[in-house]
Amino acid sequence: MKDSGNTNRPETVRTNARQVAATDRPASDSGAKAMLHDKQIISLVLKRTCNEYAGFSVRQISSRIQEMFRISLNVENDLEALNEKVETMDPSVTAAGEGTTINDQAYLIQDMESEQLYVVVMEVNNGLGSADVMGNRDLYYVSRTICSQRNRINGMNTAYEGLKPVKVVWIYPSAGFSDVVRCRLQAEAEIGQYPKVKQLCDHLGFMVDNTLVFIGPEWDNADNETINGLGHIFRNKDRQMALAYMEKEGVVMSAEVVKATNEYYNDFQMLIPPSVMERAMDDLNRRHQAELALKDEQHHVELALKDEQHQAELALKNEQHQAELILKDERIDQVASERNAALKRIQELESQLAAKS
Repeated sequence: MKDSGNTNRPETVRTNARQVAATDRPASDSGAKAMLHDKQIISLVLKRTCNEYAGFSVRQISSRIQEMFRISLNVENDLEALNEKVETMDPSVTAAGEGTTINDQAYLIQDMESEQLYVVVMEVNNGLGSADVMGNRDLYYVSRTICSQRNRINGMNTAYEGLKPVKVVWIYPSAGFSDVVRCRLQAEAEIGQYPKVKQLCDHLGFMVDNTLVFIGPEWDNADNETINGLGHIFRNKDRQMALAYMEKEGVVMSAEVVKATNEYYNDFQMLIPPSVMERAMDDLNRRHQAELALKDEQHHVELALKDEQHQAELALKNEQHQAELILKDERIDQVASERNAALKRIQELESQLAAKS
């Protein structure tokens, strides 16, 4: 008999990778997407990843974000979904019979010094695939973000005019290494004699800006501002330190920001078991303790050398003093002997004079 439907069937959660997850595992990117719905956090990430925003405050950058949109997983519905503004920090959409879908989000943001608009997509991915998979996913997101602009009020019309440059930022907070990969379109004319060709090359080179940030266990020792900044937000050993960092950088601590950050770190700790994090921290602690022990040993050696040098200097000064005393005694004895000899000679002379008289 064909199943007519089970009303007690547990709800499933679909992620942006079109994976259906069991109910005992939460959507791994819902917390991150909720964080990245807050304009302040978006602005802080842009400040740390895009040079054109690096010199501005979180508040200044936030003022340039004009719109936020959901990007549907279903390509057939991209245009309809992209025109739907996101009004809450909940990136999920629940449909009857389909469960809950965690949609991706796009932001329309203005340049800090011109009227230029960009479409920005940010993704936090807690799993590393192969290089091919990561590259293919990145290219898919770029192409999808470009295609989704077609026929939108602020996007590209049917005459292919009005396409906005695309910025895609991938954040991998559970990587085993730290690095930043930047990818741009590069157009080069073989002849290049015509102004329109140069304009075309400049335009193509400006249209796509890709940044992939890999945050490893030693992110807090990195000199790279992008790795260090995003590590503070997305891979901090203490979520309270993550919140404190964001607040220090200008993010106002609303209840929504705190809730989204806590949800993200709950998911993050499930995806990276504590033992793995503890081993990474233990390794860092062991290295730190070894460095401290080496510095302490070097300090003791330096003190011993200084003490030995000081004792040698004292011994030399004492020896010099004793030598000076001996020389003084010898000189006194010599003077006394010479004096006695002179007195004796005087006496002899006096005796001779007395005998003659």
